[in-house]
Amino acid sequence: MSLNSNDTFIWMPKEHMCVLVYLVTVLHSMQSGYMEKAQKYTEKALMQIDKLRSVGNHQMLNTFQLILLEHIAMCRLVMGNRTLAIKEIVQALNICYRDTKLKFRHEPLIHSLLGMYAMSMNITDCAESQLRLSLTLHGASNEARILTSLNLAIVYLRNKRENELNELLVNLNPESLHSNSQSLKAAAYYVFGLNSYFQARYNDA
Repeated sequence: MSLNSNDTFIWMPKEHMCVLVYLVTVLHSMQSGYMEKAQKYTEKALMQIDKLRSVGNHQMLNTFQLILLEHIAMCRLVMGNRTLAIKEIVQALNICYRDTKLKFRHEPLIHSLLGMYAMSMNITDCAESQLRLSLTLHGASNEARILTSLNLAIVYLRNKRENELNELLVNLNPESLHSNSQSLKAAAYYVFGLNSYFQARYNDA
């Protein structure tokens, strides 16, 4: 017996659509560089999630909250607010470890965020450890792996680890990067330019 496509489609409750709109706004704002706007709509979305949880703790709310926390933590790190960033990373960790499916999908990015936090604190050994661990875990998206690799490349640059850096850069060439994200391509150009600068190849930089 064939099923109607509508019967197999999981419909999102209309109350959750508001959170989804906020989430899309946060993602778009971060990609466009509007960090303050991203923070504003993250706070709105998290407040809405808390209200919805008072009625019922739907699984989808955990997913929304986790994605929001990951992105706002990244936003805080970019803006230099390490204290809030680590609190939000810990919140994301707590959600992950309550749900095995979420843990599988999000654990690589959580370790990547911990690595970025360590970078911001100039604890390069811990940063390298967390970023390398992230790359060994399954479940990460291609974009997340590229982001992690770019941050690891910066760690190698700062520590003058040329061999490891060159091995990493082979797959990070912005001209052939396997991603449609303009932000990641721009970040790759930045890392390659930084490498050229440190090698005194100023024209290339």
